[in-house]
Formats: sequence, C-alpha cells, structure tokens
Amino acid sequence: MLVDGAGHLTEGPGFNIFAVKDGRAITPNHGVLKGITRRTALELLAELQIKAEPAPLAIGDLKVTDEAFITSIAGGIMPVGRIDGEALRAGPGPCP
Repeated sequence: MLVDGAGHLTEGPGFNIFAVKDGRAITPNHGVLKGITRRTALELLAELQIKAEPAPLAIGDLKVTDEAFITSIAGGIMPVGRIDGEALRAGPGPCP
C-alpha cells in the first residue's frame, strides 16, 4: 500500500482498498485511481444499503478493521484476510 505524507493510505500497485468497520465501508478519498471497479464496488455497497464513503484511511485504521477488500480491473473484488501477517478480526464476510 502507498501512503501520503500524512500517513493516510492511498492505493496499492494496481488496486484500491476498502475497509469495513461497524457496517461502514471506507475507501481512501485522495491520491487514488478512481477506476471502474472501485466505482462499481461503491455502487454495489449502496445497493446493499451499506454505508460507503471515500474518506481518509490511516494505516492503523486498516489494522483494526473488521473486514477489508481490494478492487482491481484484473481481479474484480477480492477479500483481504491478513494485514502485515495478522488475521483481520472478522475475516472476510459472507455475501448477502
């Protein structure tokens, strides 16, 4: 993951990150490629009535999130199970 000067996540090489905590999804709001798959994920979350928004996302926030997933044109939407070798608290969630 790339970070900006303030320590906020931006994007990975060829993918965007989403963090889900307490039923709310956050994706970095600046320094990112605002691609088709990221936009589609935001649209799908809205359809599922899951609050999703672009906002600052610190490295520490990602390490204590309930779930995380990445989006890329090559891989679509993929769950993240570990951050820095540590399992996320809830792990990948079920599909509704």
